[in-house]
Amino acid sequence: MKDKKQTILDQISEILNSPVTIVMSKITSGSEKAEQGRFELKSEKKTIAYFDLVTLPGCCGVIVSMHSHVTYQHRQKGIGALLNTYRILQAKEWGYGAIICTDISTNHFQNRILEKNKWLNIAQFNNPRTGNDVNIHFIDLND
Repeated sequence: MKDKKQTILDQISEILNSPVTIVMSKITSGSEKAEQGRFELKSEKKTIAYFDLVTLPGCCGVIVSMHSHVTYQHRQKGIGALLNTYRILQAKEWGYGAIICTDISTNHFQNRILEKNKWLNIAQFNNPRTGNDVNIHFIDLND
């Protein structure tokens, strides 16, 4: 999997025409055994994108992908889709059985990335705190 992850970073380097690195900062939680962290994609010391992978509280077999963000000037270049694949590979490497994420239904770019990468949209609800319609997506990592 490390070779596949490096291939993804190489592809992003080609898109940006600049070398990139990915840096992980540990996120502490109640479980010392949990593998989780914030990942930052950097080029020339500038953050290009970031995302978090966090164990679902109450179930050590599920990891949540959240806070995925690509900076505005680097959007619509395929970086989000490549980092989506990177997240899935990282979750598999850590030994999780499933990965989940949410997005708001009006986020068409994210919806396309998730659909293209075969995430199952397993539920939709209206968040009464924000008024947003929210999708819940899932991938079985055992496949």
